[in-house]
Amino acid sequence: MLIELGISMQPFQESFDEYGGLVTWSWMASLWEKCSKFKIKVVVNDTGLEWPRERDRWLLREFIRLGYKGTDLTQLNRVRLHQQVSFLSDIVNASGGELDERYLKKRPRNERWSVIDFPKENPAASDFRLWAVAIRRVVPTGGLSDVRLGRMLHSGYKLWEWRVNRTEQYLLHYTKGKMDVYEPASASRRRWQCVVSDCEPEVLGLPCSVRNQDGSTVTVVASAEPPVPEERPRTICEVLGEWGVTDGSYIKEITREACSSGFVLECTAGRGRIIGSFPEQSKDACAYRGELLGLLAIHLVLLAANKLEPQLQGSVEIVSDCLGALSRVSNLPDDRLPSGCKHSDILKVIMTQCNYTFTCKYEHVDAHQDEKKPYILS
Repeated sequence: MLIELGISMQPFQESFDEYGGLVTWSWMASLWEKCSKFKIKVVVNDTGLEWPRERDRWLLREFIRLGYKGTDLTQLNRVRLHQQVSFLSDIVNASGGELDERYLKKRPRNERWSVIDFPKENPAASDFRLWAVAIRRVVPTGGLSDVRLGRMLHSGYKLWEWRVNRTEQYLLHYTKGKMDVYEPASASRRRWQCVVSDCEPEVLGLPCSVRNQDGSTVTVVASAEPPVPEERPRTICEVLGEWGVTDGSYIKEITREACSSGFVLECTAGRGRIIGSFPEQSKDACAYRGELLGLLAIHLVLLAANKLEPQLQGSVEIVSDCLGALSRVSNLPDDRLPSGCKHSDILKVIMTQCNYTFTCKYEHVDAHQDEKKPYILS
């Protein structure tokens, strides 16, 4: 539904009355209708989509901004889906400011223009006439009139027809499931000529846009700047800072809606320890939830360590005085939790996210040993 709607990363927060006609009726659309009617806010945490370029926008939002609505908007959406377009960056060239004129023409059914799977549509000729006018209003002949799109934030979803590598001096053209290789036709490297045709395709180089000079040569008019490499975290604290972790123990005489927990990670070789504690406010607060939160905290710190060192080997012994929590965490299923499982929000995180290159062993210890045994440093 997200792709078919094409106006928001949070489709359930849009008005169904205004935009419901853009999507195929389904149980998801029915859920959206009810959420919109009763003003229920639903947040989708991971849509799987990110903005491909700096200052990018939804293309359908641009049509809405220009005043298209009703039947016209439905026609434009039908063509958008056929052309396999979601964002403004999909229809502009590598410079981020001018129209990629390939999108003025109807996409052949045997060609794929995006890595995203789009629903099948069969737009009429009248739909394409409206489309040609609309996208020329969004991206005029002289280029975007307000602000050009910035550099690429990741590899994106558009399948580029042309890619260039100026260092190794080759230009690649992807067409009909094959790849043509071009080399500079002159010392200036402005013109390129085809030297090998119909190779097996391989994605190399940077996205670019070309202009045909004559029947045998092309000129590269723009190439995209590569995405900035993601800076790798250097410490466990930096990894945890990306996640925003909360955890939680329980004293109902003080409050029935809060619990907290403490945890200690200690190196068996005596090279240091990590000590932490977390409060949590929840209507589900109880002593058992506090124990689970402590185990979650330990698992997340271990996950942060594994992210810093992806090849980390060895074993970790996880110790707790709550046999029930240990038993639940150490015997989580591989696929899904049973219906009605309590504190499933905590257990799902451990089950789906906390997979390591090292092994974890779980051990139960008696509680409140400090009341009977002295703590002696050795």
